[in-house]
Amino acid sequence: MRKLTALEKYRKTVEGFCLMDDDFMTAVFQDSPECTEYVLEIILKKKLKVTESRAQYTIKNLHGRSVRLDVKAVDADGNLYNIEVQRQDKGAQPKRARYNAALLDANCSNAGEYAENLPETFVIFISEKDFFLQDEPLYWFDRSCRTGKGAELSFGDNLHIIYVNGSWQGEDDLGDLMKDFKCTRSAQMKDSVLKTRVSWFKDNEKGASTMCQAVEKICCEAREEGRTEGKAEERRETAAKMLLKNMDLPLISELTNLSVEEIEQLRQEMLVNA
Repeated sequence: MRKLTALEKYRKTVEGFCLMDDDFMTAVFQDSPECTEYVLEIILKKKLKVTESRAQYTIKNLHGRSVRLDVKAVDADGNLYNIEVQRQDKGAQPKRARYNAALLDANCSNAGEYAENLPETFVIFISEKDFFLQDEPLYWFDRSCRTGKGAELSFGDNLHIIYVNGSWQGEDDLGDLMKDFKCTRSAQMKDSVLKTRVSWFKDNEKGASTMCQAVEKICCEAREEGRTEGKAEERRETAAKMLLKNMDLPLISELTNLSVEEIEQLRQEMLVNA
């Protein structure tokens, strides 16, 4: 049997990507206001005009610690949007949403600027599963006050934190969007905006080559991690990260020195604990 070349291995990995994979999502949404605009309109149920869309946008806090946002966008009215895609619950913890919102506020204002000029901000987490386990399509959080009389007053700070249930399969626009997010084949996608963009990275030779280069970078980083970490448990952690990216088992085995059987067992453990 002919041994697959590195490019063929990477291409196989790219074929398994969907929009729930952060590296693939980064490529699709980078410099694509149209895709970001479409997703926001479905989630927020309103028309808007995205003027800027940046993927893997890095911002720092006052202590120099940086965080990478999956997608940062701005609309024509100056409103800010942060979209995060998370396959694991630990990456979608509410304090992560709070932290992201704080960094967006800190980095969109200048010294001496009035707080009243802060834009309306939306921090949106698309989680692979139903994070709050209430079988709702999405969960919209705004700050409010519970008064002693039982009334509820809006805090009015214009910060909105939204969790989208990625497992939602309803016969509505959001259900269709979540199905598209999990499609590995562009031909099966419903929306033309996302479908065209995904098809370019999967079915177009130039686009697929771009994604193969991204996979090659991931593999090089994983190989370096394997050399540095060495220990079996740390190699398992590296393999788990690669499984979340839908990478091919033989390729993971080659990069981590774990057997295909060990990786398959790890995958089953991850499914049980998910």
